[in-house]
Amino acid sequence: MVYSTIVYLLIAFINPAFAENSCELKRKSYKYEDSTNFTVKTLQFLTDNNDDKLIVHLPPTGGSTRLDKSTAHYFCNAGVSTIILDSWSGVKTEYSTKDFSEHQEELASAKKALLTLTNNVFKDKKIAIFGLSKGAIGITVFKNSFKNNVKSAFLVVAGAPLHLTLSRAGAKALKEVREKRMNFYNLTQYEYDHLMKESLNFSTSNRSDQIKVAMVTSSRDTIVPTALQENLLEILKPKKQWISNRGHLKTIVNTHIRLKDDAFDFMINAL
Repeated sequence: MVYSTIVYLLIAFINPAFAENSCELKRKSYKYEDSTNFTVKTLQFLTDNNDDKLIVHLPPTGGSTRLDKSTAHYFCNAGVSTIILDSWSGVKTEYSTKDFSEHQEELASAKKALLTLTNNVFKDKKIAIFGLSKGAIGITVFKNSFKNNVKSAFLVVAGAPLHLTLSRAGAKALKEVREKRMNFYNLTQYEYDHLMKESLNFSTSNRSDQIKVAMVTSSRDTIVPTALQENLLEILKPKKQWISNRGHLKTIVNTHIRLKDDAFDFMINAL
């Protein structure tokens, strides 16, 4: 698995789109409305024509990789400016054993970061969202807060309901804290699921018809269990779906390498 990942990343590194001269990378930060304490950091690939369309790229972990930059650059070279939501105030990589409420705080900060871009900074743009893994959860949870300018979303290995996605996820930080909490409180998985639900106020909303959705799901996913992805399919009723027989990470990488044209076409045709 490690070897395959390295090969995929090398392919992304030599991607011809990444070597072109247009769409130069720029870094820019924004403050949330009038707040001086909340900062949203972005990586931007902007087209010269500065039209009214924009792709907002949401990486899996709240931080971009070379693969994310390569795909964002590819989208830009195809003709649409692309903004990567790289990081923001409140991103977490570790969780307390005793504090369930920190998930709510993390979601609130992620919502604030995403809406800063869609509803404020780029409110005059028609927006498509490219969300992967944890980055894809945001749109499923917050989408009823978007303005009408958000038109489409291409989601890769997202899960729902949200409390189950967080409770059962195989991501290292979430897996470790889950094991510690279940031992600390002597909980079964069912009891832990219930406590996670009680600690979260956000819930996955029914699909808004204004946002056209496509999804890439994995039939062999252990990070976001396949059953949760199928649950989200029932809720969002995507216009298009791709099913991968790879695991979580390889599905994400394969989307970057083999499905970026499909993703671009779907997102832009809906704008």
